[in-house]
Amino acid sequence: MKSNTFDKVLETLSNQLYVSQIMVTEPDFCTRKDNPLTILDIMNKENYDIMPLKENGKLTGYVERNLLEEKKQIQQATQQITVDLIVSADTCVHEMVDLFQRSRFFFVNKGNDLVGLVTYADLDKIPMRTWLYILISQFEFLLLELIKKFCRTRAWLSKLTPERLDKIKNLHDKKMENDTDISLEDCLNLGDMIELLECDSKLRSFVGYKSKSSCKKACSGLDDLRNNVMHPSNSLIKNYAGVKTLCKRIKRLQVSIERIKPTLSKHE
Repeated sequence: MKSNTFDKVLETLSNQLYVSQIMVTEPDFCTRKDNPLTILDIMNKENYDIMPLKENGKLTGYVERNLLEEKKQIQQATQQITVDLIVSADTCVHEMVDLFQRSRFFFVNKGNDLVGLVTYADLDKIPMRTWLYILISQFEFLLLELIKKFCRTRAWLSKLTPERLDKIKNLHDKKMENDTDISLEDCLNLGDMIELLECDSKLRSFVGYKSKSSCKKACSGLDDLRNNVMHPSNSLIKNYAGVKTLCKRIKRLQVSIERIKPTLSKHE
């Protein structure tokens, strides 16, 4: 497999994973005639920051929980749906990470109608995880190729702890027993590879990092991101502050990939 294969898959996915696939098409809603205390109770129970307001079968506004707690009236707690709070149903899922920097939620437009609601918590759904999986896999693939190409004497063995080396060797032995043709390097996990990149000055220089600290900063959180993506029970975003963290990690991932690509291309 080559890196450009990942590029093609990512391009295909990016053009096929839309907001319409993660939005809530029938969100809980209220009307102006509802009991405000009942609506507030629902919002507190479900931890809703806002609740759409529906009139004549259409979404026409939204109620803010904080305002409802203060005013105790739906009318006075209702806000208009402004243009900056609307996204197209055809917006690519990964683009929403940046958009959620300015708002916790967006109403989704299709044609001339508002057809759903998408919140930052929806980034935890399968479409976003699928896109991230390919991106992380590309990073792992490139990093492994870098190690195989420039650590042929296996000098990296001295960079890892004895405990970690034992686990890698045991895994390699088990795979070899099952007639799996695999190298010792193939048994490294992403955490191992990032550690090698940080500790090995030769590898760092090839990728353009001048120091261990700069490399460590550039790769910060990428192993955690990988583990969260690979384990569906792990949340990508635990709260709204997590959107900013996710955004930073994705950008670090993309920058790291673009740093490694030309190095491998020059030595093909």
